[in-house]
Amino acid sequence: YLAKWLGWSEEETLLAGKAGFLHDIGKCRIPDTILAKPGKLTDEEFDEVRKHTVYGHEIIAASGGDPSVAAAALQHHERSNGSGYPSGLAGDRIHPMARVVAVADVYSAMISSRVYQEKQDLLAVLKEMHRLSFKELDPQMTQTFIRHMLPNFIGKKAELANGEVGVVVMNHPTDLFRPLIRIGERYVDTSSDPSCEIKQIIL
Repeated sequence: YLAKWLGWSEEETLLAGKAGFLHDIGKCRIPDTILAKPGKLTDEEFDEVRKHTVYGHEIIAASGGDPSVAAAALQHHERSNGSGYPSGLAGDRIHPMARVVAVADVYSAMISSRVYQEKQDLLAVLKEMHRLSFKELDPQMTQTFIRHMLPNFIGKKAELANGEVGVVVMNHPTDLFRPLIRIGERYVDTSSDPSCEIKQIIL
């Protein structure tokens, strides 16, 4: 979906789907005792987990897979500011396919329940992704993803920081997390009142 929203061709979009499906295939070489460990990983265990990117690239390349899909497996944990792994690549040195997969991967990880974390609500996830778009994730891709996800809030109940509960009516075109809210018979523009920040979306 993200590749399509970015205007990629049908062929590129299909490859992006394949890359998303296969990006973690290298984890098949990581022992289950590490992958399913409920507690914090040791430095040695984390180093082993990080190797799944290299393993994935090897598996896909050896199977005659598309080079961009193999690149996504290798680079999907690289970050725009150079803080990622395995090579510490930054900015445009990271393959576009890997940058797309990184956005989807971060989103998926945050909305999922894992042995080491509780899943987060969609609003908190999108806010965190917005923050990451300024340093770690590709800004254009992440902002595109967020803008296409925000309409999911329209019609949903929202609890405001002041305790009031209303319904999301319309998203703000620039202030992404400050929509128009209907509370009873009145409308509240949360972008113009700091006290009306949305605390949570009630699903």
